[in-house]
Order: sequence, then C-alpha cells, then structure tokens
Amino acid sequence: MQEMLTFIIQLVKERRFCGLSTAENLKRELIYKLAIGDATHSQIVKSLPRDLSSSDQLQNVLDSLAVYSNPSGMKQVSVHQFL
Repeated sequence: MQEMLTFIIQLVKERRFCGLSTAENLKRELIYKLAIGDATHSQIVKSLPRDLSSSDQLQNVLDSLAVYSNPSGMKQVSVHQFL
C-alpha cells in the first residue's frame, strides 16, 4: 500500500511532463519555490530543473509572480517576494 501511495505522489509531482508549456511549468515551479519564502535570483535559478533554469521565458514568468527588492544596508543580496 505504501509503495502505491509513493508511486501516486511521484506521478503527481512529475506532472510537468504532461503537456504543459514551458511557461506553465516555470510558473508552477516558481510558485512552489516562492511559497516557501523569499529567495535571491540565483537561489531561485539554482533550484529549478536545468531545462527550466535556462529558458528564455524565466525572467518574464518570474516578473509576473514576484516583486524584486533591491539590496539595502548590510543586505548584500536581492530578494524576490511572492505576490
């Protein structure tokens, strides 16, 4: 029973291979990443699968989902906050 449940969870997680466009896959992955908390641009890119992190649509999708904050004071990194 546990193996079947694990298999079903894996199928649901791998849904991005089921006909979604690159932009839709990016949006889905970015929502998952940003829902956890704020992240720098480089952290976001590193956490994405290789095919999505190299997509030319990445910045447009990211801009539609998150707000960019410039570094300030002692903070040396920029942050994207989930809308």
